[in-house]
Amino acid sequence: MQKINPKELEILDILWNKAVPMTSKDILEADSNLVMSTIQSTLKKLLKKELVVVDGITYSGTVLTRTYVPTLSQEEFVLNQYKGLDAKNLVSLLIANTDESNRKATISEIDKIVKEAKKSL
Repeated sequence: MQKINPKELEILDILWNKAVPMTSKDILEADSNLVMSTIQSTLKKLLKKELVVVDGITYSGTVLTRTYVPTLSQEEFVLNQYKGLDAKNLVSLLIANTDESNRKATISEIDKIVKEAKKSL
């Protein structure tokens, strides 16, 4: 899978969280820190990378506009990003990217998953 930049991830995150087709105006309303031109250029990049598709066309006021949806769920996207990593590196990444206050709980959860997996072998 192609790498994506932070703005692309930000737009995808908005689309995932709303779970309904959104126009560029809807995305702007969801995050007022974004700029319309940035949203539109980012959506074009996401279309080219096949991470979003045009779901339909609707009116935004008196103007016709496209609605967009992601092609992958957030879970599928994350799995694709980590494909090819060995288990040790993946677990290290998970632990390193966990808040220190939640780190112990995360390690316990990973330990529980590993123990359950061992039982099924």
